Amino acid sequence: MLQLIRADLIGILTLFADYRPQLDADSLALDIRKLGRMEDRDYLFLARWEKSYLFPISEVYLAESYAYLCWTAYRLFSEPKVDALYLHISHVIKGRPFGIVTVLDYNTSAQNVEQFAAGTPGDAAAHIRRIAKHYRTHTTIGSTLDFIENLRKAGEQHGCERRNR
Repeated sequence: MLQLIRADLIGILTLFADYRPQLDADSLALDIRKLGRMEDRDYLFLARWEKSYLFPISEVYLAESYAYLCWTAYRLFSEPKVDALYLHISHVIKGRPFGIVTVLDYNTSAQNVEQFAAGTPGDAAAHIRRIAKHYRTHTTIGSTLDFIENLRKAGEQHGCERRNR
């Protein structure tokens, strides 16, 4: 897992518009607005071929919720490529959320969600605290350039070409 610290979270999501040109611009814009409202501190972001989703992490761990169903929908398929991020808002600068971005392995994350969403709400809440801490502390710290390279390589493997601005 690659992690960025002190990252402009909206800026990171905006990069998906350049490196996933097939992604629906309205879907991504909705996720960026939702992040900008900062209604939660911990989010999971998912980008599939044509659509993106941003959910508070606690919603993803509610069995059979819309967030849960979206997050786990592609676990059994090798295609299409799924990009998954954990976002943690640690501070705000001039109204923009900044914090930690962790690139997740989608299949591992979705399997974890399936396993712990099946338990009691109390068990899920305790697990969410543990997994969020794990995503913040047990990763390799990289740079924005590392993130862009990761995004570019993953996109090339699945037929995406960078959109020129």
